[in-house]
Amino acid sequence: LVLLSQLVGVPVTDFKRRSLDAAYKAYYASGVNSARLDAYAQLLTRLAQGTALGPESTHHLLELMARTATGQNRIKAGLELGTHFAHKTGTQRRQVCDAGLLWGAQPVAVPTAVVVACARGEMSLARSESALRDVGNAICRSGLLNHGVTNAPSCDIAPRVERQPAATPFS
Repeated sequence: LVLLSQLVGVPVTDFKRRSLDAAYKAYYASGVNSARLDAYAQLLTRLAQGTALGPESTHHLLELMARTATGQNRIKAGLELGTHFAHKTGTQRRQVCDAGLLWGAQPVAVPTAVVVACARGEMSLARSESALRDVGNAICRSGLLNHGVTNAPSCDIAPRVERQPAATPFS
């Protein structure tokens, strides 16, 4: 709080909350900058179906989401190389999310899956990201993205070097 006080030029005694945890708890309770996960999944589904935006805007947004540079240690880290993932990440105090549309290595016109996942309550960003990576790995191992092959060796989650992204399915 002292550092925040110095940064914003407001005395600590003027703060309404006495800790960062209390401030974030009040912020989260306000509902600002938040949505239910099922509502976010519905929004992504509508985007994938082309009913959320017009064709040009849909294409533009999916291209932006496909180029998302954040979240390399989240869901994407558990997926098979070559999987297309147009996604959006979110990171706040004790709340880390990743959500998007998944296509297998041989993409089709519509995404294979919509995924929305968050880790909440954990102070460690690394542990939260690891939990999200495990979500990606569970999807990979399910066979959903690789023609029904379950537990494929290509789903190993050992550290790997990401290749240049392939052309997106909506290019």
